[in-house]
Amino acid sequence: MPSSDRRLNEEGAALILVLIFIGVISLLVTVLASLAANNVRDTSVLRAARSVEYTADAATDAAIQNVRYKASWYPTVGLCTPGAPGATSVSANNSTTIEVYCTGTTNPSSAATRVITFRACPAGQSASACMASPILEAKVTFDDYPSGGLFACTTTVTATCGVGMTINSWVVYSANNSIVVNAGPFVATTSLAAGTQGQSYAQTLTSSGGTSPITWSIQTGTLPTGLSLAPATGVISGTVANTASSQTFTVAATDTTGAVGTASLTITITSAPAAPVFVSDTPPTAGMVGSAYSYSFAASGTPAPTFSVASGSLPAGLTLDTITGVLSGTPTAAGPFTFTVRATNSLGSATSPTITITVSSTPVFTADTPPAATAGVAFSYSFAASGTPAPTFSVASGNLPPGLTLNTTTGVLSGTSTTAGPFTFTLLASNTSGSTASPPITITVTAGPATKFVFTSGAVSGIASGAATLGPITVQEQDAYGNPVTATAGGTTVNLTSTSTGNRFSATAGGAAITSIAILNGNTSVNFFYGDTRAGSPTITATGSLTSATQPATIASGPPDHLQLANCTQSAPTGNVTCAGSFILGGKNKKLTANVQALDQFGNPAAIGAPLTLTVSSADTTNYPVTSGSTLTIDGSATPSNQSTTQFTVTHQSTGGNATSIRVHAGGTIPDLTFMVTP
Repeated sequence: MPSSDRRLNEEGAALILVLIFIGVISLLVTVLASLAANNVRDTSVLRAARSVEYTADAATDAAIQNVRYKASWYPTVGLCTPGAPGATSVSANNSTTIEVYCTGTTNPSSAATRVITFRACPAGQSASACMASPILEAKVTFDDYPSGGLFACTTTVTATCGVGMTINSWVVYSANNSIVVNAGPFVATTSLAAGTQGQSYAQTLTSSGGTSPITWSIQTGTLPTGLSLAPATGVISGTVANTASSQTFTVAATDTTGAVGTASLTITITSAPAAPVFVSDTPPTAGMVGSAYSYSFAASGTPAPTFSVASGSLPAGLTLDTITGVLSGTPTAAGPFTFTVRATNSLGSATSPTITITVSSTPVFTADTPPAATAGVAFSYSFAASGTPAPTFSVASGNLPPGLTLNTTTGVLSGTSTTAGPFTFTLLASNTSGSTASPPITITVTAGPATKFVFTSGAVSGIASGAATLGPITVQEQDAYGNPVTATAGGTTVNLTSTSTGNRFSATAGGAAITSIAILNGNTSVNFFYGDTRAGSPTITATGSLTSATQPATIASGPPDHLQLANCTQSAPTGNVTCAGSFILGGKNKKLTANVQALDQFGNPAAIGAPLTLTVSSADTTNYPVTSGSTLTIDGSATPSNQSTTQFTVTHQSTGGNATSIRVHAGGTIPDLTFMVTP
């Protein structure tokens, strides 16, 4: 063939190819625009190229998902390297029938793009198997569209052909074989009517697309009790059970090719028309001022009932929501509140039982300042506190005055106090809402009138003395319960006496002798001192206008001051004789027998302490010898009143002679005792 003809033929073929290519582009734009508008036809001719333009909006994502494409295509030579599954050799005339699945997912790769992945598998392979092991994967990127305009679509081949195989190009030829797009079934039903308890129900599901016949099934979830789905007709029917509910489930429409369309639907079951019946009408019976309160009244019934107060009054601060039946708020006043609630709808009404809510409040003291009390006088004071329920009372700290008791129910403090003084305590007012303590409370109990004198200084003891040095001794005027009483104007005179003849009283130690003393105005007592020359146990007495008081005293002997004869007897005349300064012994062998005592300066038998040895001697040992007891011992451990010596005896040895002296010697500071004996 001449080169000019050959050139003409080539140019003609090229022109034909250009025209075909332009037609393919035009058709593809039309089809993709239809897809973007969510209008996938059963059969459309799609011719592929490397880039297209089409109108799209956000609905494109939903339009492309869950659509299965079946296509016949021609791969170019070298599309897949040898060894690809199902094709050991590939040529331009070798066609392969595949099914292309959308993954069902659109993935924005950025704010300006959407990427959709398609997978290709041999004809008849299930979608799940194709997703797991595709022959071909291709990702198509759609640039974001301008408002109301067209945008570019670029096909980017990133798929694999078999394991380890790479697709070299993505070209579909238009000659005699085109890609036919078949949309799978699409569930057209978007909502279902509500059902009513105990009544019949029927709703028909509808679909579009797919290859008939369509088979219906429940993919997930369950239908309301009493309803079932007919697989061939898509009719949901039955008699609704007597249970109100809202059931959500997924229906699946499957065509003969196995393509599936799904939709999530909900059937709400409402109650049958009925008059109200209370199902919740027992609110908490206790509330508290200042604390939030809430309770939901509930009643069955269709239509849903409204709520109102039928009788009585709600607690102050609470309100009843007429729609929800919620009783709520914060109580502002204490007390019992009685009422009933009514539930009403178009078929009737119901009234709750009588309800009483007792609103309590924390106690607050309203009377807590009692007066003073007087010993021996009846006392009564009523403590009071607000609060609901009525509070009880108790002693929180401190002590009540002796003789007074607190009534825990009434708060009355009463009785007769017997002890003077201030008594501080706090009370606690308590109820179910809490407790409140009073401020510190002091009740001062004053003494009653003076009735008696009382010695308060304790035992009085000392050594015999001519001066009043023992003390101070305190005498106090008291009331009948032993409480000190303050002397009034003019004072109170106290007369002082003692059972001892050797007594001495003075206002100060060693002071001048007195016989009375006064408790001055403003004082409750007075001090004085006591002395006594007589050893023993005298009783001191305070007398006057009040009942007398006595105070025992113990006066001990002083140290030895001098010696004295005691228990003197003589043989003629026989019997006891006065232990005077001289004795007449008379005739021969007449005897004087006597004891010796040590005395203190006041003549009381002295307190010896240690044993005291005495020596008895005669100035005339011839005529008046000491015939026994020349050496005597006074036992120091004996009490002074019992101390004595063994007897000594002086015997007259003749019928005559002169008077002579007998001496008893103690030594130390004690002077000798000397007495005379005469014939």
